[in-house]
Amino acid sequence: MGIQYSFRRYEKKYVLSPRQQEQLLQRIAGDLSLYDVYLCGPTSWMQSIRRYLRTAGVPAERIHSEAFAV
Repeated sequence: MGIQYSFRRYEKKYVLSPRQQEQLLQRIAGDLSLYDVYLCGPTSWMQSIRRYLRTAGVPAERIHSEAFAV
């Protein structure tokens, strides 16, 4: 599962790999440990992002989530 970008002008979708998602997030937010992070999505996706956030230095108490089933 990856973040999808849709560029309507070109009618193509681009799916980022997990590593590309991490790089994009780091580039946009900078030092992730400074933020409270809110996740909402499928459980497997949130588990993956939660692991990345912990390795990026975000304390567990600053990671908040809400799960839903598809």
